[in-house]
Amino acid sequence: MPFTFTYQPINKIAGVAPKQASFETAAECLKSLHGMELSDERITDITAPSGRRISKRELELMAADEGKS
Repeated sequence: MPFTFTYQPINKIAGVAPKQASFETAAECLKSLHGMELSDERITDITAPSGRRISKRELELMAADEGKS
């Protein structure tokens, strides 16, 4: 199971449903998540491969650990 996050526009738009993006690594997920935030998207949920919901800080730590390997 990949890393995933759910996002939607900061200002809700009628008829626009939240979307989900999936990534193989924490680093890829974090990079895309930052891009979404810069483009005024709101991240509502981040999920680790284990299926557990995680915080942005946990994702940052996981991405840093990947970089050490």
